[in-house]
Amino acid sequence: MSNPVASAAGLETLFLRPLRGWRAWTFYLAAVSLFVPAYFYLGNELVRQTNLDMMASDQAANIWLARESTSDFFPLRSSYIQPLWPWVSTFVMDADDQTYFVRGKWLNLALGCSVSVLIFILGAACVAPVPGYMMGWVAGFAVFLQRGHFFHPEPLLYAFYAGAVALMVLSLRANRWWYYLGWGACLGVACLAKASVTPLLAVYAGATLVLLLARRGWLPAWLVGGEAHGKQWTLGRHIVRSLAGVAVFAAVIAPNAAFKLRVHDDAFFSPTKYWMWCDDWDTEAYPLHQRIWTAQARAEFPPGELPTMGNYLRKRGWGHAAARLADGTRLTIESFLLPGRSLVPAAFVFSQKGNTDRGEPGRVWRFVMPARGLYIAMLALVAGLIFIGRCRRDGLPLYRTPCGLASCAYVVAMALLFTLAFGWYAVIGRGERFGLMLYIPLLVAATSAGWLMARASSRRLPRIVFAAGICIVLAHAIIQIFRLLLLPQFSRNFW
Repeated sequence: MSNPVASAAGLETLFLRPLRGWRAWTFYLAAVSLFVPAYFYLGNELVRQTNLDMMASDQAANIWLARESTSDFFPLRSSYIQPLWPWVSTFVMDADDQTYFVRGKWLNLALGCSVSVLIFILGAACVAPVPGYMMGWVAGFAVFLQRGHFFHPEPLLYAFYAGAVALMVLSLRANRWWYYLGWGACLGVACLAKASVTPLLAVYAGATLVLLLARRGWLPAWLVGGEAHGKQWTLGRHIVRSLAGVAVFAAVIAPNAAFKLRVHDDAFFSPTKYWMWCDDWDTEAYPLHQRIWTAQARAEFPPGELPTMGNYLRKRGWGHAAARLADGTRLTIESFLLPGRSLVPAAFVFSQKGNTDRGEPGRVWRFVMPARGLYIAMLALVAGLIFIGRCRRDGLPLYRTPCGLASCAYVVAMALLFTLAFGWYAVIGRGERFGLMLYIPLLVAATSAGWLMARASSRRLPRIVFAAGICIVLAHAIIQIFRLLLLPQFSRNFW
């Protein structure tokens, strides 16, 4: 017969208690070492089989900008591409473009592997061994391997954006200086990779407002309890240190902003600000490239013709805009949850039929983890079940602390805002690389929410539900990679 005490201790050690002790860490890191060769083996196959044309998807433009940036001491220059990745890639630059192209892809793969190993370690140290392993494994293969074999800024964007989100949430819970300075630095670097991250500041301001209302007791009693942060958090320190975080963010992007002001007459210039108010890339957005380059060029547009929100709504109307947003948002959510657009292959890890006319084998993979969105859904379902069970057992309020409500509001608002933004932009720039920016923050948020509630519960059932959900996701993800290792054949249209 099983020993219930030993079983409970094992559950606690593996799923609920941060990893401690050199023996435990030795075993854990040995398990993490299995990730690295599998990652690079599949990465090599992706580099060899897919994305062979450097002219596709702005990669040649990144190479050109990198050659222009060789004399920059900091990522300064930018046209319609942000300067961080071209600047970083100069460390592996070669005189031959094709060699440089391949080296850049390997650099991205190495960066993705490094960040994945960091997630493994932080997950075990801050959460627990098995949830930490699951987060590192899924993030490494579903995000970094999926996008690392491109000459693109996405691996850097995903890493620094996730860091900014995590530190912002932590700063809502405790007034530690390094949380604020850290999210300012991470968000600034992420902005140098993609300027589209800046709305995160508005989300953070909104979460701060929710936190303030909850702490003052101005929200319904059934929604949030009166338990506060205690001496760890005060509004005054939060405001001052948030301003310090914004100052760090501004300092990081300042050289690039000065460059844009000098070249484009706009410190925050981005063609995306104009492209997003077009309905077609080939006939509307692309021809704007040179016409929006400077203030003088933009002033030459006839009245009411410069692509802006006001002009768009005036010409096309609110009905057209609503239909575009709805269609694009549906497409964005679909590609995030089911990139293969089919539930059965995603859930049962089937490969896809290859295009033999293009020289592909009979069976290929187009996504490293077709079920990546289902993993988020499973973890969110687990957290939701534990949440409902807690409310039914313990009653209201729904959230025990103001910081818990503010953290949840922050994550939900972030997901909604960026999903709508990417949905609106889908008619101009489709592709998984936009939505994947949200993947690691949502993965960590869903896992952490379930972990916090299961750990705080005095009952065994919530802990079993949490452990079962983690095991299902991890087992499925490991089986997926095992299948890939047995059949490392990828579609040439691996986008």
